[in-house]
Amino acid sequence: RRQPIVLVVLNNAGGRIFEQLPIAAQPGVALELWTTPHRLQFEAAAALYGIEYAEVRGRAELRAALAAAYADARVTLVEVTVAPDNVARSQDAVSADLAPRWAELLAGAPV
Repeated sequence: RRQPIVLVVLNNAGGRIFEQLPIAAQPGVALELWTTPHRLQFEAAAALYGIEYAEVRGRAELRAALAAAYADARVTLVEVTVAPDNVARSQDAVSADLAPRWAELLAGAPV
C-alpha cells in the first residue's frame, strides 16, 4: 500500500525567522533590514510538480487539510498562511497538530 506524503509549508511573507534569533533582542536592530517580504504562494510550485495543493489560514482548516491529505496516497503540499509577526506561535500550533500523526508513523516505523 502506498503511503501519503504531506509537505507542510508555513508562509509568513518572507524572512521572519530573524525575529526568532538573538539579534531580535538587541536594542537598535532594524529587523526590517533582515526581512524579505513577498506575496508569493506555493500553489504554482505544487502545480509544476503535479501534486495536490491546499491553502489554509487557521487550525480548523489545517486539521481538515491534513486529514484529507493523509487519507490519500498521493503527495500533497499544505500551505499554511500565517501573519508575518506571528510565525513562532504559528509554528508551535502547526507542530502540535502534526505531532499525533508523527507519533503514529514513528510507532510503525522499522528500527
